[in-house]
Amino acid sequence: MSLNWTQPDEYQSSYTYRVQTNVTSSSTLINNTIVSSASAAIGILTAGETYTFLIYTISACNCTESDPVSIADCTLPGQAVGAAASSNTSVNSLFVSWTAPQGKVSNYNVTITEYVNNTMQTGTIQPNMTQVNFTGLLPGRVYNVTIVTVSSSCSLAAPWLSQAT
Repeated sequence: MSLNWTQPDEYQSSYTYRVQTNVTSSSTLINNTIVSSASAAIGILTAGETYTFLIYTISACNCTESDPVSIADCTLPGQAVGAAASSNTSVNSLFVSWTAPQGKVSNYNVTITEYVNNTMQTGTIQPNMTQVNFTGLLPGRVYNVTIVTVSSSCSLAAPWLSQAT
């Protein structure tokens, strides 16, 4: 994750910054990084996790730190993998399944849209489930399915897929 911030008003070129990375939900410290510019690239983060970054300005003598500036952000969750839809069970239903991505998932929002009339159904699926059956569909119609992985305030849609009933 890339972070950028504004230098303090009293900035001097001898200042450095300490960027402390915490998992927001548990306040667990996972990283401390010292940088010399008003930006930092923080790596090795879990997909779908929310982090709080505390940025301290350090004086030239390395003896004083400012009060921190706080930035909270989440990493994008992984996409649902290997999504597939089939109408094997009925002419008016579609069964959709996928493999869970790596990282943290709060839920999946699965939307099915009928191609011609643009009618839609949406289901919110718990993170331990990786399948849903949409019923009450019209036979012989093409439906587009979108699976959105949601984690905290971040989400990521997998490429949509089409299937006829």
